Amino acid sequence: MEESNPWVECVHRVPRGAWHVSIAEARSIVGKKVWLTWLDRKGMEVTRAVMVMEATFVPLYGPCLITSEGDVALNKVVRFEDYQEVSAA
Repeated sequence: MEESNPWVECVHRVPRGAWHVSIAEARSIVGKKVWLTWLDRKGMEVTRAVMVMEATFVPLYGPCLITSEGDVALNKVVRFEDYQEVSAA
């Protein structure tokens, strides 16, 4: 019987269809407050209202958003929505 590799299992927890946001797309929300949904280290979705301060490339981390909640890697971003649109609905 083949041994289970915990790293491979971790990869499979990420839901299919997650966004792959480019830095160019992410720069469109710099300076705005948005509802940002991203995957945490366990592969669970986290949604928070955040202020996006910068979209940049961080060495050894890759492209990411610098937000009021901390750094979020762009490959972990699932979606973002304008804060005003969601709160008014």
